[in-house]
Amino acid sequence: MWDEIVVKILPYLKGFTLWKVNERRVYEKIDPTDIKSISEKTCYLAISCAKERELPPYNTGGPIEELLNSLSGVVENDIFRQISRSGPFFGEYLRIEKS
Repeated sequence: MWDEIVVKILPYLKGFTLWKVNERRVYEKIDPTDIKSISEKTCYLAISCAKERELPPYNTGGPIEELLNSLSGVVENDIFRQISRSGPFFGEYLRIEKS
């Protein structure tokens, strides 16, 4: 299931980092070339951009909003725009839920 979602969203992720998050809320970066590392134990995917674009956390809203608009209709899963105030990244990010 997750591998199908990642394949669909990969073309939109230039300048973003994809994370998998488990039930203990541990974030782990995903290497886009190794999507098999995403297991069914993954609770949701997160997409961040502050470090990649060298943006301060308060300036991440624009790129995240653009990505959210781009992903509309690409995946059927619920996508939420959220704010992270603690590591591993800061600022706005997208959260893609399991279907």
